[in-house]
Amino acid sequence: MLTMTTFCCIRLLSFQLRSYTSMTIGTQLHRAAIEDDYDSIVIGSGMGGLTTAVCLAKAGHKVLVLERHYTAGGFTHTYQRKGYEWDVGLHYIGEVHRKGSSMRRMFDFVSDAKLEWKEMDPVYDRIFVGSKPYDYVKGEAQFKAQMCEYFPEEKAAINTYVKLIKRVNWLASPFFLEKALPPLLARLFYRKLTTPYLQYANRTTGEVLKSLTQNERLITVLSGQWGDYGLPPAESSFAMHALVAKHYLDGANYPVGGSASIARSINDVL
Repeated sequence: MLTMTTFCCIRLLSFQLRSYTSMTIGTQLHRAAIEDDYDSIVIGSGMGGLTTAVCLAKAGHKVLVLERHYTAGGFTHTYQRKGYEWDVGLHYIGEVHRKGSSMRRMFDFVSDAKLEWKEMDPVYDRIFVGSKPYDYVKGEAQFKAQMCEYFPEEKAAINTYVKLIKRVNWLASPFFLEKALPPLLARLFYRKLTTPYLQYANRTTGEVLKSLTQNERLITVLSGQWGDYGLPPAESSFAMHALVAKHYLDGANYPVGGSASIARSINDVL
């Protein structure tokens, strides 16, 4: 049984409410009474804070979550304008359509399996280079076939690219495992666990893609998801690119009820 978790809205942004009377963002929270004793205090109710809070609560902690905004959820907020609802951040998630995947198990854990997902269409991303569209199609074989249809002379580069993003994802597991080891073991196994991954993490996306092909348009298309991780190919780590690209390779999903339903389902558990 979960212990009590308190949400405290420590500052109501009234100027936002006045300025955006036609806008609804999430579920408005109300000021809550604060008790004297808590096992854990979480500052911020973004997804990191909410996930931490629900894990602590499930471990039996009495948790206080402090939030300066008037609703929880961080970049899972949604807002409405002129009859349309918009997500402020999150807009699709990979892997959760497979119930046994670690991503799905994580969401099921923090929401008590109440969060529902709807699989998107097979074309989960469409990249425009000028006026020409290029589709990212669900499934490894389908993705490669579609890219080879666009770039028939680059079949070898496309196949190598897909193998590479899968390899980097495999190398990420020991890299992150090192972070969870006791200090002595982490120092002992640091080089063995991290060096293979860092060989790609320390190279830019553009650098790695140019080692596979000289076709600038193909490079542009393959790096078209860089908005998901925030840096252009000349600056982004190829490891981050590979993690994102592989994450969506089997398709994408959208939370039923919009991205705000993620925070709402966790709030219900808390």
